[in-house]
Amino acid sequence: MRPGINRGFDLDLSIQTCRNASFGLDHRRVCWEFLKLDRETFIWELNLIIMATYLVTGASGGIGCEYCRQLKERGDEVIAACRSSSPDLDKLGVRVETGVDITSDAAVRGLAARLAGQPLDVLINNAGVLQSIPLDHLDFDSIRHQFEVNAIGTLRLTQALLPNLSEGSKLILMTSRMGSIGDNTSGGSYGYRMSKVAMSMAGKSLS
Repeated sequence: MRPGINRGFDLDLSIQTCRNASFGLDHRRVCWEFLKLDRETFIWELNLIIMATYLVTGASGGIGCEYCRQLKERGDEVIAACRSSSPDLDKLGVRVETGVDITSDAAVRGLAARLAGQPLDVLINNAGVLQSIPLDHLDFDSIRHQFEVNAIGTLRLTQALLPNLSEGSKLILMTSRMGSIGDNTSGGSYGYRMSKVAMSMAGKSLS
């Protein structure tokens, strides 16, 4: 049973919290309903509304795994996509989708099929590869592979999951300073730099 109004409740904080929450409902109505609750119930019910579903690619280690850990810790629902899992990812207790090679049409279609009907609030395209090869030893197969992962693969996955993204969903493309043309003062890493610029252009077009 819902408790009655707690007169000691911080009404100003409650209203501000509601105003700052992006849950797509009428703020005044939601706040009025929440202000009838005590603090513990207020926080619990607010979390139910603002809790989001995230899909993170490249989630088996590094930044991707850390994304999953922090999102899970704060109460969001997390779907971790990767080629193969890891002990660090497995211990988080999130949903893990393995076999997700974003350079493979079949693998990406398979993920989309498994996620059919699953709304996504945020898609974090984190999967990427860096192979730094100097100019006098360029490996064009390596450069093509980095384009396939960092640019084409990111777009492939995003296109496949469009049915899961609704109005208000967010798309995140992970780049780096090495993908900046203006900030490139050291050169090198041709495949990585070029592929990240291409990915950023895809992001601009998607926006």
